Amino acid sequence: MDIQFSEEDLQEVFPFHLIIDSDSKIQSFGKSISKAVPQIVCGQRVLDFFEAEYCGKQLSVAEIFNAKDVIIFKAKNNSIQFKYQLVHLPEGKILLLGLPIINHQFSLEKHHLSINDFAKSDNTGEQLFLIQATKRSLNDAEEINREWITKNKELAKTKERFEMVVNSVNDIIFQTDNDGYWTFLNKAWTDIMQFTLEESIGKLFFTYLHPEDVQRNYDLFLPLINREKSYCTHQIRYVAKDGKTKWMKVYAILSFDEAGNITGTTGTLQDITMQKENSEKFELLANNVSDIVTINDLETNYTYVSPSFTYVTGFKPEEVIGKPAMSFLDEREFENIDAFRKKLLESEKGNRFIEHHLKTKTGALRLIETSSRIIYDHNGKPSSYISSSRLVEERKRAENAIIKVLKDEQEVSQLKSKFISLVSHEMKTPMTSIYTGVEIMELKAMKNKVDDAVFGNQFEIIKSEVSRLNDLIEKILFWGKLEGGKISNAKEEIDLVDYLKNLCEHYNRLQTDGRMISIQVNGKPSDIMMDPMHLDRLTGNLIANAFKYSQGRPNPVLELDFRDTSWSLTVKDFGLGIPEKEKHLLFQSFFRASNVEHIKGNGLGMVVVKYFADINKGILNVSSKEGAGTEITVTFPISK
Repeated sequence: MDIQFSEEDLQEVFPFHLIIDSDSKIQSFGKSISKAVPQIVCGQRVLDFFEAEYCGKQLSVAEIFNAKDVIIFKAKNNSIQFKYQLVHLPEGKILLLGLPIINHQFSLEKHHLSINDFAKSDNTGEQLFLIQATKRSLNDAEEINREWITKNKELAKTKERFEMVVNSVNDIIFQTDNDGYWTFLNKAWTDIMQFTLEESIGKLFFTYLHPEDVQRNYDLFLPLINREKSYCTHQIRYVAKDGKTKWMKVYAILSFDEAGNITGTTGTLQDITMQKENSEKFELLANNVSDIVTINDLETNYTYVSPSFTYVTGFKPEEVIGKPAMSFLDEREFENIDAFRKKLLESEKGNRFIEHHLKTKTGALRLIETSSRIIYDHNGKPSSYISSSRLVEERKRAENAIIKVLKDEQEVSQLKSKFISLVSHEMKTPMTSIYTGVEIMELKAMKNKVDDAVFGNQFEIIKSEVSRLNDLIEKILFWGKLEGGKISNAKEEIDLVDYLKNLCEHYNRLQTDGRMISIQVNGKPSDIMMDPMHLDRLTGNLIANAFKYSQGRPNPVLELDFRDTSWSLTVKDFGLGIPEKEKHLLFQSFFRASNVEHIKGNGLGMVVVKYFADINKGILNVSSKEGAGTEITVTFPISK
């Protein structure tokens, strides 16, 4: 949120505020906090006077600056506590807005405060005023009445400003009574949940919860209701007016009357739906990638370790988090690794690679290749390293095996097999860059609203690496499987029209020149029985070739024809065509026509097409004219 306050406004509306500069030093503070914490002075570090906590965990300066939820500040020299919400200011400063935590044990006199030390727009001051008023003698009734009238007049003057502040907060601010009925909601409720305030106030809060989370929410609130803890925070699902699920981060405290009886709850609901979705994607990626993904702070201490670390080393993530990387590396390589780290810090962007050993729990050493890059904070300063590592022992063994094969002059078929194995491992290395780029974007998305420039840079890396790997890994390795007869054939029922529409949309998104392949359907569509991978490889290669060899020409076309006993697909382009004298070589491995030598390719695409046409009893027909285009039709029988 973007709210401008003068110093006078801050003192009036938030008399307990703190402004902290990027060095964690107090730059200014509210007039009332100096009474409650008289030792506080500007220019000193904030943790000299307070302890910061979140969910019972003591926070560091870095964690305070990155806090997304309400945090608790405890004064070191007395018992007063504050609850604060963080607002980022220019130049790396933060503004902490909040109030003392009030319960039946709180005392104005004990903390050298009066009702006038609270904001005029704040309910807390009003409640304390009432408590104080009941304790005054009847002889002061007339004076109390005058003060009350003055208080109400001042409250009316600042009500509009207070409402503006509350309604500018992106999080939902709520209050419920003791029975769970909403008594207050700010504008963010309507923005996020789409329900109006009029149709929500007075309704039971749990009617807006996801049905599967009602009991869980009760169980999580129970320790707070039983006063076993002073606040509760958890994640729960709500259901918006349009039926969509909203993940909320709940922070709630109890409200009390002057006798110490519970009157309800007060707190905030933070919409974390996007972070939750991104977190699930990150977990899915981290848990299913064989590479080790790690994040280290600038002192090399691990702050994140993917589950694959356990597979490689035997150490569980919880045994590694917080420990320096050097504890798990070969001492003989410390000098090289330290030099690598320094070069990484000196380079402004991009990945750097290093090959080194990683210790296992048994003391053995595993050879890995690591790709690392720097993560920068919002001020552009290095904050941590993110790395992706993979075992390269198999690749080394393959390299050594090939050398031995070459020396021993073994059979060509064995040499070819080893070569393919080497290629598979060598060409997997660029995937490190892809994984690193994806994880940076995931982390950024979870923590911040990242601008398009950051995403654009990462996507460029992904596009470049995928382009390099597409032909070498997907075609050469797949060709190797074809040669070895290792392709499965798990047929299933496929909605052909829908499947090919999605496949066309996929290839359309890959084009940088704006061209799109259209699909035309003739006859009555019907489902087919085929292995989806077979259909994808066959059709995908035809579409990719149609785009590749017709740049600057009209859009290619895909036609589907359904007949009683067969169906066929035709991919037609208006590109370079195939020289007449070379057509008979089209389905030979590594063949490339003489008129396409300036276009990148490997000559395996049509080999793959023919293979899957043959094993699915398809008949291939090629019609091509050099300079006019190519039309390839594959006809299949309909399985009964």
